[in-house]
Amino acid sequence: MLRFETAFAAFLVGMVLLGLVPGRCTGAENRHFTVWAADPLTKIGPKGKPIVGEPVKGYKDANAVWDGSERTVRIEAARNEYVAFQVLIEGGGQGLEGVNISPSDLKSPDAHISAADFTLFCEYYTRVTTPSKSPAYSLGSGWYPDALIPLDLPKYRSFSVPPARTQGIWVDLHVPADVPAGRYSGEIAVSARDRDPVRIKVALGVWDFVLPAESHLRWRVGYNEALATGNGIPFDRRTSKVTKEFLDLELDFYRLCRRHRIIPTTHYTSPIPDHSGKGGDLKIDWASYDRRFGRYLDGSAFEDGVPVNYFCLPVNPQSYGGWPSSTRGARVRLDTAAPEVPLASGNVDLDSLRKALELTVEHWKEKGWNIEDTFIYVADEPGGQGYHLIKEHARVMQEVAPRVHRNVALYRVFGKNAPDVVKRLRGYVNDWSIAGDYMQRGALEGLRERGDWVGIYQGSAPFEGGEALDMDGVALVTWPWIAWMYELDTLFIYNSTEWKRADIWDNARNQGWQTNSQGVLFYPGLKVGVKHALPSIRLKQMRRGMQDYEYMRLLAEKGKKNLADSIARRIIRKALQDASPGRFGQRYFGKGHWEHNAAHWIEARREMAAAISVSQQDNTGGP
Repeated sequence: MLRFETAFAAFLVGMVLLGLVPGRCTGAENRHFTVWAADPLTKIGPKGKPIVGEPVKGYKDANAVWDGSERTVRIEAARNEYVAFQVLIEGGGQGLEGVNISPSDLKSPDAHISAADFTLFCEYYTRVTTPSKSPAYSLGSGWYPDALIPLDLPKYRSFSVPPARTQGIWVDLHVPADVPAGRYSGEIAVSARDRDPVRIKVALGVWDFVLPAESHLRWRVGYNEALATGNGIPFDRRTSKVTKEFLDLELDFYRLCRRHRIIPTTHYTSPIPDHSGKGGDLKIDWASYDRRFGRYLDGSAFEDGVPVNYFCLPVNPQSYGGWPSSTRGARVRLDTAAPEVPLASGNVDLDSLRKALELTVEHWKEKGWNIEDTFIYVADEPGGQGYHLIKEHARVMQEVAPRVHRNVALYRVFGKNAPDVVKRLRGYVNDWSIAGDYMQRGALEGLRERGDWVGIYQGSAPFEGGEALDMDGVALVTWPWIAWMYELDTLFIYNSTEWKRADIWDNARNQGWQTNSQGVLFYPGLKVGVKHALPSIRLKQMRRGMQDYEYMRLLAEKGKKNLADSIARRIIRKALQDASPGRFGQRYFGKGHWEHNAAHWIEARREMAAAISVSQQDNTGGP
C-alpha cells in the first residue's frame, strides 16, 4: 500500500506541516467517503477547490462532465481520440487508507471498450510561492496539480488520503479507432480500507468519425540532456556514444509525445553523427545516427506507423557551438536599422556546411525519409546586425537543400519592426517562428502561399496562453485554436525538460526570472522509481487543443470551414497582435481575451462533433 513515505517522503513532510497532502475524492457520499468528478480543463487544488480566475458556484455538484445528482460522468469522443476527466477523492474527517480505483469495461448494446483503454494517474501538487510574471497571467500562489504518476506502478496502486484533503486522479480514456459509434456505459469504483466502495457511473458517447493518426498542425517541443541525466542515465551528444538505456528512454519519450500529438525536437541539443574530415573531405557514418532516429523518421517506432512530420536535422548552426558551422554570433543587437556587417564567429565553416548538407540530403533520399518535414535551426532570436550570418548560411542551404525548412525564432526584433525584418529575411527564411507577444501576422502575409511555414512560440496572455505551472487549465489549449484562427502552420515551445532545479517536483522556480516550471511539460520519473519521463496536466491541455484542431480541420474538409471559424472566434475573441494592437511584450501581459470557463470549450467541441457527424455520408449522426 502506498503511504507516500518512500518516494514522497520529503514532499509529505512539508505538506503535512501545512495540512496539505495529496489524496481525495468528492461527489457521491458513502460512510464519510466522498467521490466526485471534474472536467479536464479545470485544475483542482488539494483542498478540493477549483483553481480558476473567475468564480464558479456549485462546481462539485455539477460541472461540464459531472452530474452529481445522478453520480455520472458524461463525456464524448471521436474514434481514435483521447478524452479525459478527473476523479476527486476526499479524505473526510478521518482520512482514507488503502485507496484503490478501478474502471470497468464500457458497454453498448453491440460493442464494448475495454477497461484496458483507461489510464489512471495520481496528481502531484507543487507549491507556487511567488506568482509567475513571465509568462503571465498567474492565478497566484498556492498548490497546483501538474505532475502525473501512473497508478499502474506497483508502489502506487494503493494510496492514502489525509483528513480534510482531496486527491485528484487523472483519467485518460483512448477510444479505439474501430469501435462503433453509439452510447457506452460503465463505472469507476473507488474503494478504501474499512469503507464501503463508492461507484460513479461513466456515460460515453462515441461520435461517428475518426480522428486521423497524423497531426496536421506541427507542435514541436525541445528536450535536452536533462531527459537522461534527470533520470540517472548518462548522456553523450555523439550518436555512437549513447547507451541502450538512453535509447530505450528516448523511445518511450517519443511515444509519449505521439500520444499527445506533439513532436520532440533536438533544436538546442542536436546530436552529431560520426564523421571525419572537413570541407569537401567531410565524411559521415550514419549507422549510429540511424539506430537512434531512423525509427521515428520511418514511423516504425509508433503503433500508428506515421513518421514524425517536424524533425531537426543534425546540421544545426545553433546547437551548442553549431555543427558543422555556426550562426551563434547572430544573436547581437536588436537595432534592425543597423547595417548588416560581417560578424566574428568562432565556428563559421560554410564549406563543411555545404558538404554536410549534400550528404544529409543524399542519405534521406536513400532511406526514403521525407526531407520536406525537416528543418534546420538557423538562428535563435537574432538581432539586426546578425542577419549577415543568417544569410550566408541560408544561401548554402537554399542551393544544396531547398526543400529543407530554414527556421529562425524572432523575438523583440519583430513587433513594430516586423515589415522590415520580413523584407530583409524573405527568401532566406522559410520557417518563421515568432514570439507570440511580438507577432504581427499581417507582415507575414503571402509567405504561406510561397510554401513558407509560419508559427509562434511562447509569449503569454493576452497574446496566447502561458505555459507556466500557475496558469489556468485552458492556457495551453488556446495555442492550436489560435493557430486555426490566424492560419499558422507550427507551434514551438523551447524546452519540455527544463529541470534546472534538483527537484522540479517540489521547487517550481526553475529560471533566473520570475516564473514557475517554465519549459516543464514532463517530470523525471526517477522521483517515483522509474527511469522515464512522466506526463503533466499541461501536456494533457496541449493534447486537448491539438485534437480540437483536427475537429476544425475535419469541418473544413466537409465544406464547413465557416462554422469552424465562427466557433473559434466565439472561444478566442482576440489573440496575438489583436489582443493589444501596436503594443508588444511583457509589459502588456494580462488576462487573455478568450473563454476561461471550461464548459464553453467543451460545448464548442460538442457542437463541432455534431456538425462533423451530420456530414457523414451515412448521416447516422452522433452518439
